[in-house]
Amino acid sequence: FCGPSSFALPFPAPNGTIVGESNALNFTLCEPGTFQPKIGQTRCFPCPIGFVCPDFGLVKPLLCPSGYVCDRIGLSSPSNSCPKGHYCRVGTRTTNMETFIGHYGWKKSTESGVVTVDLNEWTWKTKE
Repeated sequence: FCGPSSFALPFPAPNGTIVGESNALNFTLCEPGTFQPKIGQTRCFPCPIGFVCPDFGLVKPLLCPSGYVCDRIGLSSPSNSCPKGHYCRVGTRTTNMETFIGHYGWKKSTESGVVTVDLNEWTWKTKE
């Protein structure tokens, strides 16, 4: 008895690629600005905010490099340089500190406009 030929069985598209339809044999690499972590998928995901997807066929997005701000979805390269006089760490998502206002643990100074951690909102425990 001879089993089915290995060429007759469709292989799922590898991660980082997509197929036009389910069980198709041909696949396409995800475009820059997108990624696909799973095998056998029909669409790529846009690169999330705080990340870049610079190459074809990415399996996972790369953190936005230090010195840059990645504040949009679907970036293949950083969208903006860090503002003059500031340092942007790896994965920086925004330069607009207003986005933190109203979230637990942050406050904005009415005098300077600077957004800081509100120490009154945090509970600090020490070992007894």
